[in-house]
Amino acid sequence: MKLNQFARLTPDFKVQVAELKQIGLQADPDDAFSQSATDLFNAFFPEAYTLAAKEDKLAQVAVNMDQTLAAWLAKKPSKMTRRDFYNVALQLLGFEAFTDFD
Repeated sequence: MKLNQFARLTPDFKVQVAELKQIGLQADPDDAFSQSATDLFNAFFPEAYTLAAKEDKLAQVAVNMDQTLAAWLAKKPSKMTRRDFYNVALQLLGFEAFTDFD
């Protein structure tokens, strides 16, 4: 039996969207990027029920040296740089921004 631990499987777009919906991440390809990003990042804080609690959680995440995730989302962005994405993703995984990584 051959083990393909580094094999790459790329399902088509509809399958990817369906899988995201299955795990509770409502991805609508027809939404604007800013709306999809807001919905996605809010989904990572299920303990925040109110809008104020969600804003507080988003304000605790740094996108870069100058901006929090809440401020970044408030600007209704049309794209996210790779560096900013990794900064946010690593913090959501529990790493400390600008201490564990730059």
